Amino acid sequence: MRPEDIEGLTVGGLLDLVHERRPDDEALVYPDRSLRYTYAQFREVVEDCGRALMSLGIEKGDHVAVWGQNVPEWVTLQFATGKVGAVLVTINPAYKSHELKYVLDQSDAAALFLTEGIRDANFLEILQDAVPELAEADDGKLSIEELPFLEHVVLMGAEPPTGLPVMSFGEFLKSGENVSDQDLRDRQDALDAEDVINMQYTSGTTGFPKGVQLTHANIVKNAFYIGECMKL
Repeated sequence: MRPEDIEGLTVGGLLDLVHERRPDDEALVYPDRSLRYTYAQFREVVEDCGRALMSLGIEKGDHVAVWGQNVPEWVTLQFATGKVGAVLVTINPAYKSHELKYVLDQSDAAALFLTEGIRDANFLEILQDAVPELAEADDGKLSIEELPFLEHVVLMGAEPPTGLPVMSFGEFLKSGENVSDQDLRDRQDALDAEDVINMQYTSGTTGFPKGVQLTHANIVKNAFYIGECMKL
């Protein structure tokens, strides 16, 4: 791959390019789940995820938060948001309830994807502490006065507990079956490499964390030139 190959590419476009050139090479390996995706398989999962995001009503420019450790669904979300034009907001796994609520509010997150937790931190408990209204919400879209943009919570890597308006990742993917391949292509075609695709929060050591916005071009070129420097 050469520098001119990535000029003007979106994150979704980068996946399409590599898929076209090396569909049978391994794209994602996660030994803990005995998971191995070729680029062809990974692209299919990513597009399933992209259609599911669209089925939730996620529009271009909407913010989708992810909170957890390194899991395959995170990688899938990164590329899926790159195909639908949503902004992936990364949340620090060490956050407590007040920090979580701050970022969900400050980022205007429309959906939150989370894992069960890490070490002794139970993310669902922290979320309920941050948003007590969650337990009172009906199934379907959320309606939380203090977080007016947040409408969906999806649990990655496990089945959600009963009594909470939280869907599993499998249920989330299934919701995308009503969105056509053409709808997804049309959405991706409407994106530009200078669109914002990621929001990463600073550590906040001298104040509240600030959201740093990165474009498709930032992400793609950074990855490319790191690969060049490391002679990958």
